[in-house]
Amino acid sequence: MLTNQCPLKCIYCFVNQDEKRMSYRTALDATNFLIENSKENGFTPSITFFGGEPLLEWESIIVPLTRYIRNKYKQPFNLSITSNCVLITEDKLKFMKENDIGLLFSIDGDKETQDINRPFHNGKGSFDTLKDKIPMILKYHPDMTFRATIHKTTVQHTYHNMKFAIEQGYNNMFFIPNVFDEWSENDKDILKEQVELFGDYFIENARNDKIIHLNNLD
Repeated sequence: MLTNQCPLKCIYCFVNQDEKRMSYRTALDATNFLIENSKENGFTPSITFFGGEPLLEWESIIVPLTRYIRNKYKQPFNLSITSNCVLITEDKLKFMKENDIGLLFSIDGDKETQDINRPFHNGKGSFDTLKDKIPMILKYHPDMTFRATIHKTTVQHTYHNMKFAIEQGYNNMFFIPNVFDEWSENDKDILKEQVELFGDYFIENARNDKIIHLNNLD
């Protein structure tokens, strides 16, 4: 958890967006702790940069810590970032590719759903900021997962958003209902209908030799 801050104010966010942020010293100490334990236990150490929005700490933690791991430690070490990608640039994607940093892109769907679920703090939707970044992200991470939260306010668009992900070029998806919502039986019925629609779509594609990976069904 590099920071509690984030450019977005998602309607289901569970993070208290205060001023708390991790120091580089803490990040380095945690990394060395993992390295020493991996030597004793024989596992490959792993860090996911999370938040808030971890890209806010790109220069202060992610870049120097990655260089420390790749240039000084020089042993297998898994690195990944979970991000809403509003701050992503091609230079960042190149650095991630060169240093073998995985990416999980949190996006909820097309413009209507994304703008409702994941606005900026001023209320402006975030989709227009992201729409041109999607092909750029897939260029560097072609097998990455489309990670979406299903909020009951937009649950009726779930099937459409799954198709949207496929049409953008994703073949791996993970859709998870927001567990902090109070889901009524009617909300659950709508979600069930949406998943069944996708099931039919999945079967139709499979019969045409196109396998879509939805983690919930895999």
